[in-house]
This record gives sequence, structure tokens and C-alpha cells, in this order.
Amino acid sequence: MAQFSMEIMRLTGSVLRGNQHPSLNTPGKRALYNNLGQDEVLALKVDEAVKSSRPDSWRGVQAREQLIKAALYKILQDFAEVERVFLIIKAQREY
Repeated sequence: MAQFSMEIMRLTGSVLRGNQHPSLNTPGKRALYNNLGQDEVLALKVDEAVKSSRPDSWRGVQAREQLIKAALYKILQDFAEVERVFLIIKAQREY
């Protein structure tokens, strides 16, 4: 019984700290998760796509932004969704 109580306390503390998804360890990943239907796998795919496709100093340079959007389209397969998610990404300093 004591083991069960300890596990409940651990899980409760984890939820209260917002740590139910340890892989969502940055503000950008959490923003993607919250805006992609709380789909952790999709959020991590998008995060990785952005990080692997973004050139240096990409903000405000249309050709460079298009590289990121192309990587997003490969995952999202919807132009409107790419534009919506791109605005979220652009607002995150980590990208």
C-alpha cells in the first residue's frame, strides 16, 4: 500500500509541474504540442523538421522561410496548416 501511495504522489507532482511529457522540454516543443491537437509525436516531428531545415538568419527572408515551410508541408500535407504552424514557429525564439 505504501508503494501505491508513493506512486500516486509522484504522478500527482509530475502533473502539477507539467511534466507529463518529458520529451516536450522546450517552450517551442510545448507550443507545437498545444497547437497540434496535443499530438506529441507530431509536435516532435515538426520540431525536428524545423531544426534540420532552417538556415541561419531565416526570419524575414522569404526564400529561407520557404525552406522551413517545405519541410513542414512534407509532414502536415496542408498549406493552410503549414501557414498556421509556421506563425507559431516564427514566434518561438528557439527556432
